[in-house]
Amino acid sequence: MLAGMGLLAACETTSVTRSARFGDEDFATWAAARDNLPAELHGHLPPQEDVLLRSLYPRRASVEVASLAPIVPKPADERMVMFINPAELPPDRDLCAGSVGFQSRPQVGRYTDVAAALCRGDKVVSVATGHVLTSGQTEAQMARSFKTITDTLFYALIPGYNDPDKYYY
Repeated sequence: MLAGMGLLAACETTSVTRSARFGDEDFATWAAARDNLPAELHGHLPPQEDVLLRSLYPRRASVEVASLAPIVPKPADERMVMFINPAELPPDRDLCAGSVGFQSRPQVGRYTDVAAALCRGDKVVSVATGHVLTSGQTEAQMARSFKTITDTLFYALIPGYNDPDKYYY
């Protein structure tokens, strides 16, 4: 029994530490855009893993990569914003406000801290944070790991998802 639990723990590549929903938007509103949502990535991983991460989002309608120039969202701009290894995150209400002032910290260990938000303009629709195993991962493994975080952004829109005592069965 204990050996089996150890094997399961060794396979863990992503842990979601938090998710939240803001406002009254729901899963159905965003489901159609789920696989084609533009991604805005802030921060970097070590070089080899960074190339893999950015390859996960090559066909998105518009992929914004963190740069020195601030990103200013348009009012109806629907997108996913992802912060990689944030030194400090802005308050939830500011996650979609653009990239001004974001600082990424160096990678520590094998796991990457990730915070992501679904955004409509500068309005935060949902958030998810977690730790993703990135060190030594193949592209397929990394894709599965980051999919856990992005899936949580959408699942957070389901009433009761963020409160296990109120799950709807």
